[in-house]
Amino acid sequence: MSRLEEIKPDNKTGLKAENFNAVDAEWTELEETTLGDAEAVSTSFITPVIVGPKGKPAGTANFNLTATIVQSNATAMNGNQSLPVPAGALKFTISLSDWPFESTNNSVRFAITLAARGKDGKARGKPSKKPRGDSDKLKKIDRVDMGEGMFMDAPALAVLDGVTKDITATVEQSGNAVEYVWVFPYFNKTLYYDPVVGSEDPSAQPTDGTEEVGTTTTTTAPVPTPAPTPAPTKSSTPATVVGATMATAVALLASALL
Repeated sequence: MSRLEEIKPDNKTGLKAENFNAVDAEWTELEETTLGDAEAVSTSFITPVIVGPKGKPAGTANFNLTATIVQSNATAMNGNQSLPVPAGALKFTISLSDWPFESTNNSVRFAITLAARGKDGKARGKPSKKPRGDSDKLKKIDRVDMGEGMFMDAPALAVLDGVTKDITATVEQSGNAVEYVWVFPYFNKTLYYDPVVGSEDPSAQPTDGTEEVGTTTTTTAPVPTPAPTPAPTKSSTPATVVGATMATAVALLASALL
């Protein structure tokens, strides 16, 4: 994660989360949960962020990044938009609340650095971004090639104060780094957003014989939740599958957030 800041209609930067890259917070321990009918494990990164100049902040916002790793193919809901989540992929829920906007005409810009590298370990060129498919539903999901078989499915919609709205996203060069940059319109209280990071490499998938994406039961939640509810019973997923998924999660987190 590289930037969290307010921008004005003329694209000039306003208030910034000055301590965003230096917050003293850790990921919570992995816990068992579910996504629809799919068993999963999740972990969260929860922290307050100071917004505005050091010594004279405008306020404090709350940032929550929850990562959920599914054991089998599933479908999540990003507001009223369905989002395929392949087995072994990592679904993020980004939650931001109480941002002290300077103006209702402003937006929030959130950026992550893309560590795009080829199989030889060398840095690749600027990652490509294109619609995930030709259908009206898939056109609202951007597929970002992150290198080494890694991809990110980034919805072009977010949930702002409980309402699904269009957002914009671009791949940008920032100095020597390549960033994926989202711009979210003004919201009064809460922002929720659900991207997915996965791999097309068969070795990164759980070996439980899952079927193709799109055949699993969808979750019924109308909007994403900042903290998934743990499953009431112990997972029956084999330990080898869980171990492989945890290893995959570490690799996906490193690729997506460094």
